[in-house]
Amino acid sequence: MFDKPVAGHGSRMAISGTPHFTAPASIAPLRFDIYDPLSLQESLTAAFSLGGSIPPPELAVFIRKLVMFLTNSLERRNGQWEHETWAQTLEADGKSKGYLEILVSALTRQLVSALTRQLVSALTRQLVAAMPAERAVSLWRGDFAQRYGDGSAHDCLSVDISDWDTPGILYGRTAKQCTPEEIAREVWAQMSACLEDGTGAIDDNDIASWFLDPGVKWGAGGVTNDTPLVINTAGSLANRSEAHTAIPNLFLAGDYVRNDIDLATMEGANESARAAVGALLQTAGSPAAPPALYKLHEPPELEPLRRINADRYRAGQPHMLA
Repeated sequence: MFDKPVAGHGSRMAISGTPHFTAPASIAPLRFDIYDPLSLQESLTAAFSLGGSIPPPELAVFIRKLVMFLTNSLERRNGQWEHETWAQTLEADGKSKGYLEILVSALTRQLVSALTRQLVSALTRQLVAAMPAERAVSLWRGDFAQRYGDGSAHDCLSVDISDWDTPGILYGRTAKQCTPEEIAREVWAQMSACLEDGTGAIDDNDIASWFLDPGVKWGAGGVTNDTPLVINTAGSLANRSEAHTAIPNLFLAGDYVRNDIDLATMEGANESARAAVGALLQTAGSPAAPPALYKLHEPPELEPLRRINADRYRAGQPHMLA
């Protein structure tokens, strides 16, 4: 993974029965070359239709919460918001179906594969599908077909299955109640329902082969997971270890280790590994330079407001928008 992935220039949000919304991966600089006339028309339609499904007062709540997060001090994020679920933070109780489905549920499931009300260690696993040459748009550097498999597949599509407890559209059963073969067909059916837009973006012939994470196993007691991912629970930050533990010669690396990214992602695992290597070098008295550590970007324009909010939090006062 170190030097293979290629950065994407945009992303597309597809919800069954609604227009697709395409967004640039970065707003600095803002890229418009990800759009063609059709995708631009669809994105504008989606923006207005999705916005129309959320009542304006509720949309104002979401925007207010977003501004509060951006202007929150680190102390308030860790001391107050850390102890709330995403649904609690967005004041989800009593909100409309559009608010719950799009802002509360879809955002968390698409971005971090997390549940919104009970953030528990989940059976979030991956299905990897190989794609033939005529359908491949490679997101990997190098010759994929030469490097992987028998040469018949020229790209792969990795899918996070973030919900194992809701009945699917193909068999009417949850993923836990399906066989691996049924899960593969169910995933493809759901993708087809969301992505089929008449342009041939997805086709049954796209699949050369598929592979389900072997950590998921079926037995007499049901489905088990040998390698469960960490899904952050509300208030769990205090229980997460630093890379260098209280045991002098024990160092930990993984997305469960406390780091600035604070999500179950490969980036969080990478950052914790950098911290572990740095601590190991220091403990061993090595003259080697430690790996660089990084902080998530905080808009510098909002720093004055974050300082004000830090003072208010230390004084026991709520956020100015609360």
